Amino acid sequence: MKNNLKIAFFSDMLVRDYDGCMRTIFHLLDRIPADVEVRCFSGSANSGVELATFQVPDLTIPFNNSYKMALPYLKPMAIKKLLDAYQPDIIHVSNPSFLGRYAINYAKKRGIPVTTIFHTNYVSYVDYYLRDAKALIPMAKKFVEFNLRGFYQDCDLVLVPTQAMYDELERIRIDGYRMKIWRRGIDRSIFNPSKRKVAVLHQLTGNTKPNLLFASRLVWEKNLETLIRIQRENEKLGLPYNLLIAGHGVAKEKLQEELPSAFFLGNLNQEQLAQYYASADIFVFPSVSETYGNVVIESLSCGTPCVIADAGGSGTLIDQAITGYKVSPYDEQAYMSRIAKILDHGREMFSNSCVEATKDLDWNALASKYYGLLDSLRKEKGKLKAA
Repeated sequence: MKNNLKIAFFSDMLVRDYDGCMRTIFHLLDRIPADVEVRCFSGSANSGVELATFQVPDLTIPFNNSYKMALPYLKPMAIKKLLDAYQPDIIHVSNPSFLGRYAINYAKKRGIPVTTIFHTNYVSYVDYYLRDAKALIPMAKKFVEFNLRGFYQDCDLVLVPTQAMYDELERIRIDGYRMKIWRRGIDRSIFNPSKRKVAVLHQLTGNTKPNLLFASRLVWEKNLETLIRIQRENEKLGLPYNLLIAGHGVAKEKLQEELPSAFFLGNLNQEQLAQYYASADIFVFPSVSETYGNVVIESLSCGTPCVIADAGGSGTLIDQAITGYKVSPYDEQAYMSRIAKILDHGREMFSNSCVEATKDLDWNALASKYYGLLDSLRKEKGKLKAA
């Protein structure tokens, strides 16, 4: 790159380690090359952000108080003035939100290319948010698809994590030429088998039973109803396994009521989480709404086999009977059958294959590819302007 690549980065939230989307964003922001400049425009942000950041007014999302959305139209001229002075080469938008639409509109008026990463499969959330009004689901999905199509069709480059998500966006008529598959990475210095300390789990549970781990935001769109049924089956069998649940979210209190026999670990940092991944016997993940499934590759990198829903982006991450099993998403008996199968064979039979499956998911290489793609987009747009 002869001239510094200048990126204006828009995200409703910038909170380190908050969820998979935030971890992906910070892996990129922590690896900005010397010849790249980044200025952030965000709502809620924490001390983990060390870049120049303009604070956009925001409010809590009414139907999901775990998240906030930025409201750029409360300070439109202040944002415009900063952008005009900065003169970005690329605008990156994180979400199809008010902030993302503001940034796209600004970019279109000035001929600035727009890029985004597909973090969230919003269509899959409709089933959960309208589970008590099923008659509205088909119409609601069409509405969500219409709005997503309008957003992603206005982006010049859409980075999707898996072929399954590429196909899903093509299904809702996003142009294939706009999309590139760009996988997520893993920090193997944190997530690795050396973190295994089974004695910690023995101390926590007070027994030496096999341990099943679930780690995620505790929100209903993660298919927590199936997790509840899995544990009920475990209880019917006399609790041959411990169920450990890591994470926080709006469903935690209800989940604790439904699963009094489970062990709730709370919100863990990455070092703590790596220890639980590595020490568990199996990672169980019934979510059907993942675009990728960072928790799945974190578990694999720690040498722990997975039993997960055969759905969404995470369904592409497991090699059947090699790194674990994919099962029918809502069939608790199928999960229990595969859990028993792994334990019959022994966790160790899967561990090497699990670690091997993540060896190429290096964040340094992925970040370099990301910035390289943005620079190529800048050059391509520059040629078109010159022509």
